[in-house]
Amino acid sequence: MFKNIMVAFDGSELAEKALKMGEEIAVQNGATLHVFHTNIIAASLSNQAANSPALQDMLNVAGNKVRDKAQEMLKDSGCTYQIIVQNHPAAPRPIIDYSERNNIDLIIMGSRGLGTMKQYFGSVAHSVLNVTRIPTLIIKE
Repeated sequence: MFKNIMVAFDGSELAEKALKMGEEIAVQNGATLHVFHTNIIAASLSNQAANSPALQDMLNVAGNKVRDKAQEMLKDSGCTYQIIVQNHPAAPRPIIDYSERNNIDLIIMGSRGLGTMKQYFGSVAHSVLNVTRIPTLIIKE
């Protein structure tokens, strides 16, 4: 039924649950799992600041940390997977764009994210649900 499953992954406990669910569904369907992470860059930053080597280094470190966590979770996985890390000023748009460009047939994501950003990440799930036509599975706390 599903050939390409996307999991929005921020490294949180809820994202880990979403990744486990995605892995299970991917194995059952022989699907490819697309683990997707967005490093958020404040839209208010100037182009010069957003492209500064120091900020890029910080984003690379953060992205690698999330990538490593996902790889560790999937190392014994029975499914094909790829991990995608992007930098973007807002989380909903890259999730939607990637899912549309890559023939994703199921999006899995948590309804809450990390730390003080919980409310923000909840709104990401809400935004994705309101925009996409792709079936979306929301993992709740």
